[in-house]
Amino acid sequence: MQESRMSLLTHREGLTGRLRGLSASPRVKLARLLPVVSVPLTVGVTAATLLVAVMGPLTAVARGFLVGSIPATLSQGGLASDAGGRTLLALGLVAAVFIAQLLVRNVHSVLGQALGIAVDHHLEARLIRLFGRPPGLSHLEDPSMADRIAQFQGVGSAGYRPGNAVPGLAGRVATWLSGLGSAILLAGFRWWVAVGLSAVFLWAARVTLRDYLTLTKILTGQAPTLRRSYYYRDLAFLPAPAKEVRVFGLGTWLVSHFRSFWFDAMGPLWEERRNPWPLGLASLAMGISSIAAAAYVGFSALNGELDIGQVAVFLGAIAGLYAFGSGYGPGDLQLQYGLGALPTIQALEDDIAKQPNLRGSPAPPDVPSQGIRFEAVHFAYPGTERSVLSGTDLDIPAGKSTAIVGLNGVGKTTIIKLLCRFYDPGKGRILVDGIDVRSIDPKSWQRRIAAIFQDFVRYELSARENVEFGGIEIEGNGEKITNAVKRAGANVIIEALPNGLETPLSREVTGGVQISGGEWQRIALARAMLAIEAGAKVLILDEPTANLDVRAEAELYRSFLDMTRGLTTVLVSHRFSTIRRADLIYVIEDGKVAERGNHAELMALEGRYARMFNLQAARFADQKVQGTP
Repeated sequence: MQESRMSLLTHREGLTGRLRGLSASPRVKLARLLPVVSVPLTVGVTAATLLVAVMGPLTAVARGFLVGSIPATLSQGGLASDAGGRTLLALGLVAAVFIAQLLVRNVHSVLGQALGIAVDHHLEARLIRLFGRPPGLSHLEDPSMADRIAQFQGVGSAGYRPGNAVPGLAGRVATWLSGLGSAILLAGFRWWVAVGLSAVFLWAARVTLRDYLTLTKILTGQAPTLRRSYYYRDLAFLPAPAKEVRVFGLGTWLVSHFRSFWFDAMGPLWEERRNPWPLGLASLAMGISSIAAAAYVGFSALNGELDIGQVAVFLGAIAGLYAFGSGYGPGDLQLQYGLGALPTIQALEDDIAKQPNLRGSPAPPDVPSQGIRFEAVHFAYPGTERSVLSGTDLDIPAGKSTAIVGLNGVGKTTIIKLLCRFYDPGKGRILVDGIDVRSIDPKSWQRRIAAIFQDFVRYELSARENVEFGGIEIEGNGEKITNAVKRAGANVIIEALPNGLETPLSREVTGGVQISGGEWQRIALARAMLAIEAGAKVLILDEPTANLDVRAEAELYRSFLDMTRGLTTVLVSHRFSTIRRADLIYVIEDGKVAERGNHAELMALEGRYARMFNLQAARFADQKVQGTP
């Protein structure tokens, strides 16, 4: 008795596990997602799917009716007889079913594609919200995240995305329901023939499905390698690297590396396809069993058990059962490859959920009114062991300009990332008016910061939008936008544009123009000025001068200090001569503060700052003597 109970319990657990596995399958997840995306489209696709499924068996019946009416028509005087009328009626029925089938299939295809597009749009919006949720940057700088995004975009799945699986799923459901209808028709002849033939075809379908799943798993697993291959491909297509590709003659090298990585990704796939026997046996079994079933129908007709109309119906039903076993149609390709990308969404959500929990209380309205202080701050980027900052101490007084200088790679930009709370310190703390920044809600704190970063974004949008992004909360406030543009000295640039603020800043947009690097600096500065209008309290200029010469850079920093006098500003540069007018200057070396003071104090100290300032000033003087701009 005890053994019987244990056996029953084991059986129930096994059944529960199988049901859970079914509910977790990509097909079920996709089906559950559809009404969330669009109820009307889901209802439309479902109705069209049922109609498509009915059309297969209905066609077989209509053809059987037509074929069965022909002998009587021939023996009773042709089409003018009563039998001929039934033949004409049957012919009309076949034509009507044929036309209806075409219409229904077209509607089914259009609705399926529309729902698929809606699914991709829904998932993309979901990803945008998902990736914008963490206030930090670690998830965006994680290579595994980039690989998952590539998988969602179709890398490793022949370019198919979850939306492509929708018409494939609808098509597969329609063909299976059609196969079921054909099996019911065939059962009218011999139930065991219908069951046996269906079993063979279902087994064949399982073999082909397993093959598809294996290939999909292999390809999606090769996404990192394929992503690298596509990188080399894109270098040949994109305008930015085009000049160097031609000057350095990199065309052949790009082709070689593209092919190398692509073949590395395809190798496991080709290795798997070397064994054709499972698919070959499945196809052979379907062929032999269907021929045997058709022969049996024919033998029964010769024995007088079936008339010619019934033969036509049952042979049509046998052909319709191929819907169970067919696994290499375009719809199946869409389905399996599209579903291969769907689990990536859940994986990305799981990865995002593991990100550091950066939360806190809203920032007080007047911070920083006293200043910002770094106390013994240590930091190393996730996944690395090298400390970028090692016990950094520095003060940023409120209402003053603070400059952070040093050679490249000493940790200047890392200080800015910590100040913006894109990351939290590994050790030590950052205080804002004596409050640990980790106790402040990061998004609330980030809205108190206006910044022009080293890699500031040049949005291929209108000049207005490029400025408005600094204060999206006051979007459309013409007076404040005008004030920000004037404060940044960008009004001359805007006035010279064909359509003023409405001009797109890109040659790749109709009616757009391309502005210079220095002009972009002013547009970015106007964006930062609008952030001040929207309530930002701290301004950051983090070496956004890669396209400027020494003189233009010095002018930008000078104008920045003039227009932000009395505000809390932070300047970051590796050129010592550009920030001499800052109220307080820090020299960073090896992740620590090496010197601090104003320009005069640091020059009098005759230390690192003085040596680097004199060295760079001498080079600038040499350029001036030689007439170099």
